[in-house]
Amino acid sequence: MLGSISSLQLVYTLLVVTGLPENAGSEEEVWFSNGPQHFQVKSGTDVTFPCTPNGTVEAVISWSWNGRLITAGPTMVLSEPRLKVVNSGRILQLYQVQLEDAGEYTCTYNLKYNPISLTHRLDVRVAPTATIHSDAKHLTRREGDRLELRCEVQGFPSPTVNWFAQLSGEMLAEGELLIIKNLDKRTQGGIECRAVNTEGSDSDTVFLDVKYKPSTSLEKRTVESPVDTMGRRETVFSCTVEANPEAKVTWYKNGLKMYRDDKGSQWSSEFQGHRQGKDGVKTHLLKIKSLQESDYGNYSCVASNNIGTSTSFYHLTGSPDQPIILSPGFSRSRSRYTLVWKVWTPYTFPILNQSILYRKIGKANGATLTDSEGTWHNLALISESKHLSQESYSMELTGLDSDCEYEVRIRSMNSQGWSPLSNVFIFKTTGQVYQPLSSLYKEGQLWSSDTSSVLELNCILLVLAYL
Repeated sequence: MLGSISSLQLVYTLLVVTGLPENAGSEEEVWFSNGPQHFQVKSGTDVTFPCTPNGTVEAVISWSWNGRLITAGPTMVLSEPRLKVVNSGRILQLYQVQLEDAGEYTCTYNLKYNPISLTHRLDVRVAPTATIHSDAKHLTRREGDRLELRCEVQGFPSPTVNWFAQLSGEMLAEGELLIIKNLDKRTQGGIECRAVNTEGSDSDTVFLDVKYKPSTSLEKRTVESPVDTMGRRETVFSCTVEANPEAKVTWYKNGLKMYRDDKGSQWSSEFQGHRQGKDGVKTHLLKIKSLQESDYGNYSCVASNNIGTSTSFYHLTGSPDQPIILSPGFSRSRSRYTLVWKVWTPYTFPILNQSILYRKIGKANGATLTDSEGTWHNLALISESKHLSQESYSMELTGLDSDCEYEVRIRSMNSQGWSPLSNVFIFKTTGQVYQPLSSLYKEGQLWSSDTSSVLELNCILLVLAYL
């Protein structure tokens, strides 16, 4: 960094020492052959400042930097090894430029009565540096707290500054000041200040640990029991808990706490682990080994930490599970589609009725549907009570239009009530635009475009095993 001296009066002392030329007071007009220049150079390079007066009058040339005297004639006033004056001050050279060297460099032609000056501007192009001012690199806050951080940035050209939440990638703010008035779990993790200009980029990060009360969601599914040889199913409740710090989870049935050590209990509780690798998210399972009528009731999952408590409920009855659609997303026909699905129901309560809802939602050519074209159709499938163990069903939808998309929802009913609606399912009919693949595999079945039959995959595998 260039230094300074205590007073600009030194230039006049030096001029007395070196002596003004006898014709320094001549009235001959003097001017500079070069005009002021704006230098923009990279850090570490060299720069040359010219100062070339015209005319025959001689005078001492002095240089100053931001008003601080550097040279007077050939004499170096400032002791800086990176500075060099050439040709009695007509050229000033600066080597290995640093960011701190930026500013105004002025040469003065010290005529006796009317000194003239020329000022050049130096800007140093340098990649940015970013530093977050914080008490610590790891910060702990509670949900709802206010957070204020400042990022000190240097560099030229002036860098753009943005703040990011590293886990989500969300941009939080622009500029050197970050203010979050109401912290939540989305800002958990690294908070990054990123500075960018044409010369490069830099960033600094602090890590934020946001403490928050639990949130819960409770779902039920039915699965094959790994130990039951009678083909009976397990009913599994999955309680997904997101909390920081980790929450304690307790299960209740009809308002009464469920204990692990109940003698002869038909249920068990276990921790499944992190879901999708997300910190703070864990899944707890409650398994009922073989569902009986005595198991029906209101189940709840309660998660608590030192911030708060969350509860989710599920009312368990003997009604069917949510249907799962198995058929592929393409029809081989222009006007027909075979819908295949499965649904589980307790063996004591067989499926009695099923509702198949479908409607057209789009055309391959992008044409807008009329109100009548988008109307829902509702088909009923009445089941025979003798099929107590039946889980898979099918129905052929007819009168469809080619090159169209259809949406399907299914729900099933037994003597205990209706199941939830199935997830939304979309299929397309064949036409000029939509063409099915030569073969489609879906949920244990192989569909072939050359035949209208549906071959069970285990049969195919059996044949392959003997090849």
